[in-house]
Amino acid sequence: MPVDEAIRRASELVSRDNAMGPKLMAPLYLGMPDILQALKLSDRRDAATLTLRKGNRKWTVTVAAGAVDPPWPADTDISLVTPEGWVDARTGPQPIWLQAPLELHRMVALPQSNSLYIQLNRVGDLDGESLDQFGAKVLAQARAQKPRAVILDLRLNQGGNGDLRNGLVRDLIKIENDDTHLFVLTARGTFSASQFILDDLDRLSGAVFIGEPASSKPNSYGDAFRATLPNSGINVRSSIFWWQTGQGNDPWTWVDVAAPLTFADYAAGRDPALATAVGYQPRASLLALIRKAVETGGAGQVRGVMETYRNDPANRYANIVQAIWDAAEAIDADKRTDLAFEVSEQGVRLFPASADTWYLHALLAEELGRKEAAATAAKRVLSIDPSNRNAVSLLERVQAPS
Repeated sequence: MPVDEAIRRASELVSRDNAMGPKLMAPLYLGMPDILQALKLSDRRDAATLTLRKGNRKWTVTVAAGAVDPPWPADTDISLVTPEGWVDARTGPQPIWLQAPLELHRMVALPQSNSLYIQLNRVGDLDGESLDQFGAKVLAQARAQKPRAVILDLRLNQGGNGDLRNGLVRDLIKIENDDTHLFVLTARGTFSASQFILDDLDRLSGAVFIGEPASSKPNSYGDAFRATLPNSGINVRSSIFWWQTGQGNDPWTWVDVAAPLTFADYAAGRDPALATAVGYQPRASLLALIRKAVETGGAGQVRGVMETYRNDPANRYANIVQAIWDAAEAIDADKRTDLAFEVSEQGVRLFPASADTWYLHALLAEELGRKEAAATAAKRVLSIDPSNRNAVSLLERVQAPS
């Protein structure tokens, strides 16, 4: 059985807000003998047979089922914590983010990079320190240290009580100024109440988001309720409250710079997300790249610039559709509607399933008086999003008798 097929089968069992949920949970499910048998990946509940390959070596081993793992601590991801007595691919020291996952409120000065590292592994109060108090402590340390970067790490934070976040968020926003910049590290382990912190900082601060997306999204169900099935006695959990941040359908909080953890990084003890934050230099926007290319090579350069931007690994989890909108609007405001239309044309080529890119294309076509092109683009919007009232209105305008 190929590994990809095993992952696909396990992923079908994972409840998820987005594609990151299975990335977090499927590997855990594949370590459970009962699930392996149920997915027809093993014919036994007491053992599993694995075919392994490393380099040119290939061998088969049967692994007996062990004791049931103890439950994870509440709202903290410990999937990368190596159980005592287990062999670990990482032979060197642990990176800072994995050194103390159960230290829920953590602050470490990083003088070599003039940074202040903040790790929040659960959204909640401690017996001796409330989350508000922790936020005040972070603010005081930042004012005393005056770091270049304050780095909030939420990669192990699977939630807690989101109602307690406001003081911390307020103090993080106060830290930002011309000399101190806020960075937020996220990953597939970021979930539930920690999503509220992402929403707040995304909306209210200039924070740069680095890593990979959270396994939650801005608008979603939450607050899991446990129920026991009457006949089997099995406990199930269902999310019972709808939490809505805005009107969008974003799959996650967009990540400005992708820096996912690879197996090679893990084995070597590297932390690409933290390294990206401490070495961060502002990157040129799509608008700036287009303007520079057009100045030197003309409008024919737009396609190549946009393809390069879309394919840049650092933009893997970025909101490129919004970047296209921003670029086209700014160019249109410069009275270069023809160039803005070219940007939108490349946008629909790169993102043909996006209602937003087609609507942008329709607007600019209408502005240029290309009614047939505008109508075609508006119809594409409605084929993707039949309830899009803006597209309906635009279609009515361009199809109205002259």
